[in-house]
Amino acid sequence: TLSRGESLSGQSCPYCNGGRSADRSLSITVSPGGAILFKCHRAHCKAAGVIGPRGSGGIHTRGSSVSFNPKRYSGKVVPLFLEDFEYLDGRYGLSVDQITGAGWMRLGDYPDTEIPPPLIMPIISPSGMFRGACTRRTDADNRKQVRVFKEVDEPLLCWYRTAYNPIVVVEDQISALKASRFCTSVALMGTNLDYNKVEEISEVAGDAPVWIALDRDATAKAFDYFKLYRAWIPRLSLLMLRHDIKDMEDRDIINLGGPFDHERRTQTAMA
Repeated sequence: TLSRGESLSGQSCPYCNGGRSADRSLSITVSPGGAILFKCHRAHCKAAGVIGPRGSGGIHTRGSSVSFNPKRYSGKVVPLFLEDFEYLDGRYGLSVDQITGAGWMRLGDYPDTEIPPPLIMPIISPSGMFRGACTRRTDADNRKQVRVFKEVDEPLLCWYRTAYNPIVVVEDQISALKASRFCTSVALMGTNLDYNKVEEISEVAGDAPVWIALDRDATAKAFDYFKLYRAWIPRLSLLMLRHDIKDMEDRDIINLGGPFDHERRTQTAMA
């Protein structure tokens, strides 16, 4: 029996049974909060998941998977124009320094001349390495026109790290970049928060608090994630939103408290 904080490796995976060579590739860890984490390290299995402590949720597993096939964007990209920066500032309040620092550009070979070419936004690892890219239209129908290109076999998370430790977990890169004015932020590239993403977020966070702040229409899913993963990330909290962070003014983001509370205290002290 494992105690909290202990790990055990070299176990037989019930999903793949170790393949033809009968590898003992399963590792099991019990978190400080009592959640049980399991992961198969065989490349052709990768079963992984978390079993919450009693009363906090059941198994959450990715199951077996096939070999990773990278998806790359091979088209032409061009720098943003002045009107692009004006749009991103007027619509989302993003500065030129933020946008250029994040490496955002435009597609250079978009066939539709009736609408602006989509943005292409790099997906960045915690260490600042390139993981892939996401394209997103900036016209009124842009929610239906998001495409993701994943080039490496790593969690599909985009990080904007700052010197301030609290981490806010949001859905999209625009919200993450906007939130990064006040704290470290990470975009899920959607609403899926699986074991591999939680493992990376936990490693980056260390002892720092982590806040889940999904868009309002994903509140129920955010609450489910909080119940399941709070035993794995002891300082995990839930931030309830009335509006998406990307659509909020800076003062309203600060007034949310949580990961942004230090900014509110700083402004109050300077007043």
